[in-house]
Amino acid sequence: MIGIIYHSPSDNSNMQKYGRRSIRLNAFNYSKKGRYFITICTYKHRLILGEIFNSRFISSEVGEMAIRWLNLIPNKFKSVKLDEYIIMPDHMHAIIILKQNNMNSLPHIIQWYKTMTTNNYIKDNKTVNFKYLCGKLWQRNYYEHIIRNKEELAYIREYISTNVEAETQLPYCKGRPVCLPFFSCRH
Repeated sequence: MIGIIYHSPSDNSNMQKYGRRSIRLNAFNYSKKGRYFITICTYKHRLILGEIFNSRFISSEVGEMAIRWLNLIPNKFKSVKLDEYIIMPDHMHAIIILKQNNMNSLPHIIQWYKTMTTNNYIKDNKTVNFKYLCGKLWQRNYYEHIIRNKEELAYIREYISTNVEAETQLPYCKGRPVCLPFFSCRH
């Protein structure tokens, strides 16, 4: 079973510095060789990365841009491999593999990705007129799970590969040919 581990309220180092509690494991070295399952959500869960139509995900321009930058992670960070991933209307999942103990930690890699996509999002809004620029692109944090064995890896790969199908089974999608329109900028 996949779970997100939250810090106990006694861990207040991040709370003091940033006014918020970290959701990372307290003593874990995130530059350590290993596999990590990450989820990044759009700001306020805005449905701007694409839409689900007839049980298939169709990327918006913003979703295509997010995919391009995701695929550039191994070029930027040579000891990083991108495994399975999926982009959904309001979030993305990916398995990121650090092939060796790394100078770049997982938080640094995610920060780079979110910075590059946000900058591209703002720039493209000026040049290709994205009609859904509503402020921020991503939520301020992300979720991660350290993949500890082959069984977890297989389970997570299956979860990623069936994510679109699972999304269409949600109560608000049943019986609709089009689900989750990708333009939603309500505050």
